Amino acid sequence: MWITPDSEFGLVSLMIEDTETGAVVGHVLGPKEFDALQQATREAADRAESTDDHVQINLAEILDH
Repeated sequence: MWITPDSEFGLVSLMIEDTETGAVVGHVLGPKEFDALQQATREAADRAESTDDHVQINLAEILDH
């Protein structure tokens, strides 16, 4: 997964690679989606730190699908 900010336009692009097919899907994050991704990332980091376990982020929920 790559996250690329574009300071000129104030947009954030999210590029996700499918590990099975190698296909790359791009999505431009709106402000609400970007905030949700930041929050989910913080929560996942907190969970990983407290449990020493693998954590996952459900991008479908963040991308309003």
